[in-house]
Amino acid sequence: MHGKGDKLHALVGSDGSLAGWRVAPMHKDEWVMAGRLLQAAPPEVLGSVAAAANFDSNRRHRIGDDRGDRQLVTPRRYGPGRETGNRKQTAGRLRSIALTESPLPTFAEQLLKDRGEIERQFGNMVNWGGGRNGLPAWVRTHRRVRRWVQAKRVLTRRKRDARMRTCAA
Repeated sequence: MHGKGDKLHALVGSDGSLAGWRVAPMHKDEWVMAGRLLQAAPPEVLGSVAAAANFDSNRRHRIGDDRGDRQLVTPRRYGPGRETGNRKQTAGRLRSIALTESPLPTFAEQLLKDRGEIERQFGNMVNWGGGRNGLPAWVRTHRRVRRWVQAKRVLTRRKRDARMRTCAA
């Protein structure tokens, strides 16, 4: 990627809770950051993790296998019904394929719908007046960008919580 700036990488629950996050330069590979987030996630983060199809690789699935408490669920990069090739597949990747390509994939479909909700939360984080739109001139170093993003995450969460308490049906 030939962009300037930073990118937020996060491990987010479908309820908006943040299990882990990192800010990295735009040129930092998403695969690397996803692996770091999965490895550094606290022990309370258990179960299934939904990810985009570009994270469907043995290396990513191996992280969940090594931890023993996480299952990475991704739709297959090259589509369902394709063979897996001649390489040995990790147990986690084979479980992910079984979940997403089973005759009754309701669990995997719901997990991927939850991922859509997380995408909406990221969209909401940037499209309000206090959101992470343009950074001020004084926020340029990595340390300051990280602090700026952290403050915006807190403000976004507070805004959402306040809105939930004041809504009337």
